[in-house]
Amino acid sequence: MNKKDGGIIGFVTNGAWLEVTGLDGMRKCLEREFSTIYVFNLRGNQRTSGELSRKEGGKIFGSGSRASIAITILVKQPNKPINQKAKIFYHDIGDYFSREDKLRIIKDFGDIGNSRMDWREIRPN
Repeated sequence: MNKKDGGIIGFVTNGAWLEVTGLDGMRKCLEREFSTIYVFNLRGNQRTSGELSRKEGGKIFGSGSRASIAITILVKQPNKPINQKAKIFYHDIGDYFSREDKLRIIKDFGDIGNSRMDWREIRPN
């Protein structure tokens, strides 16, 4: 890629990479390589039980997944200094939402610029 190039990548993945210790290298790489990162945590981890499982809410892909799901948008600005870390913005969908609720919320938000998204800037530790 030419240093003058920038761009945007968006993807939907298993959300485990947000918290799993074994993926801290991936998180550090994303923080180093991109200018801005938006993470919309849809939750849905059904590998839990009891109250914690109910809080995670419905599985976004129905019976097709037991894992949490995240939508991630990576923005790369061509003039970002090499040693500058990305600004990371995070939005958690919240507790106890069904699959249908989550899909409606995604549709209603429409895009990351919606002021109702209530992005919270986070700093990884």
